[in-house]
Amino acid sequence: MDHRIRRGLQIRLPGAPRQTIGDDRRVASAGVLSSDYPGMRPEVLVTEGDAVGLGAPLFQDRHRQEILITAPMAGQVARIEIGARRRLAWIEITATDATPAPVVFDSSGTDACAVEGAMQTSGLWAAFRTRPFGRVPDPGARPDAIFVTAMDTEPLAADT
Repeated sequence: MDHRIRRGLQIRLPGAPRQTIGDDRRVASAGVLSSDYPGMRPEVLVTEGDAVGLGAPLFQDRHRQEILITAPMAGQVARIEIGARRRLAWIEITATDATPAPVVFDSSGTDACAVEGAMQTSGLWAAFRTRPFGRVPDPGARPDAIFVTAMDTEPLAADT
């Protein structure tokens, strides 16, 4: 039996969601998936057991070494998982109490090359995607347009 959903799924629940933010919970571990960066051939820059700070480089693209993927949190590299064809699957970072200071980069320049270099060093360059295939853009590429989506479309999401 086939079920077809048209025009999205509307969940009919009584009432409305609470517009409150809960208590701050500490994250115990975080992972960086290489599959989140299509078109990249990762070259791992850390080993298991290394202490990394927030923003420390974890891996880079083999063909475009300017593009770095950085640590989302400070801690210790707990596990590096290698998948099929000996490719990086993910890197797991576990939070520790004695964590190194975050990596600081210079973003004082205002010209395009300085800003691009700061974005590549900090790992923010990998957040950009090219159309139509969703790959990380080449260093030095200049976009015709930048599209920004700044709304939450999840069901029962909090108002902003």
